[in-house]
Amino acid sequence: WGPEQDIAARVQSTGAIAAFSGGFFLYSEPDLCADCRRHDPVGLVASAGAVATPSTFRRAALVQDVTGALHIRVLDLGDHEVQIGGSSWRRPTAWVNRAHGSRGSGIALVAERVVSVGPDVAVPLNGVVLTACDGGLPDASPGDAVAWRLPGVRAAISGGPVLVSDGVCAFDLAAEDFRGTAPPRTFVDDETGDRNLLPRLAAGITADGALVVAAVDGRNAEHALGLGLHSLGELMAALGAERAMNLDGGSSKRLIVDGEIVDLPSIGVQGRGVAVEEVRPLHTAVLLHLM
Repeated sequence: WGPEQDIAARVQSTGAIAAFSGGFFLYSEPDLCADCRRHDPVGLVASAGAVATPSTFRRAALVQDVTGALHIRVLDLGDHEVQIGGSSWRRPTAWVNRAHGSRGSGIALVAERVVSVGPDVAVPLNGVVLTACDGGLPDASPGDAVAWRLPGVRAAISGGPVLVSDGVCAFDLAAEDFRGTAPPRTFVDDETGDRNLLPRLAAGITADGALVVAAVDGRNAEHALGLGLHSLGELMAALGAERAMNLDGGSSKRLIVDGEIVDLPSIGVQGRGVAVEEVRPLHTAVLLHLM
């Protein structure tokens, strides 16, 4: 949603019992263009069975299947089916995104539209060049509508990387397309490695299928400095998560329970006597409802 409604207002208007901030979005990338706008979500966003943006990058996602069960899965474009213009539904089998190259031959897609077609086209910052589908590429022209579906999935949101797998802390940024010129650049180009202490948000699934969410405060000399990704994984494992993943943190980290914001939102470094007067608006979030 747009910046005119923050997460607290959305929780109140929908009657959600809890909510937390979602996945990455374009924010400070240096090569934003007409095809990709500031605040566009990066990666998978699906709700009520409809895919708003596909798994442009191979990354961890918090997934609710059609039975209501929750999972953490690493998804990419090959898990989807795509329909371009009036073509039939097909499964992508080969593509190029910004983690793997800057140009490709085929159909350049951004979310729900074709932006260019040809033998040598630029890979969109937040999109892909689709180079093959089952049975070959459909005919396409710039401006054609693109529809996506993710079989068996009711709702999902991507972030990454996976922090805990089978109860063990480990992550591989490059394996989840956090490389090249893939967004978010502030995450991919972090020269500190895992030494940067930041506000963090993580979601995990326990052995019995329960959801565990941790919002870690940071950037506050009096309250909390933050955590690195490995320490965040250790926290999630200690909370009983058999599998856990990172979601968007920093100034976007937010956790609401029973209508109250229970974490400390942070924009810049805070200290004694410094109040947070405003917080960064969110553009995706996970809202939890009783079923």
